[in-house]
Amino acid sequence: MGATIYIGKNLRLEPPGDDGGNLGLVGADLDSENMSWSSISKLQELAEQQLGIPPETWPFYEDVELEENLPMEDVLAKCSELRAVLGRYTLDELPYNYWLQRLARALREGFDFCAKAW
Repeated sequence: MGATIYIGKNLRLEPPGDDGGNLGLVGADLDSENMSWSSISKLQELAEQQLGIPPETWPFYEDVELEENLPMEDVLAKCSELRAVLGRYTLDELPYNYWLQRLARALREGFDFCAKAW
């Protein structure tokens, strides 16, 4: 199963335009990328084993398939917590994992992120 990860500033759900539809995820400099849940699991496992970050700390929602169902308060709270925890380390001190490095860098630059299933 795949996931879509969203990285952006000021992430929020907004109603659609006049053409209808569902709530959509928006934010400044919003970017999305597909990844696998196995990559997410590897990231969570590494972070738990080497940094003591429990898997549930990450804003990854395997049971969510629609953007409109992303729990945005939870997303932002988890990003804030991760920003504080990962901010204790320089990027060089973090264990190497592409996604861990990328997300830690994003948090330092004021971005938030979340992932949902597709």
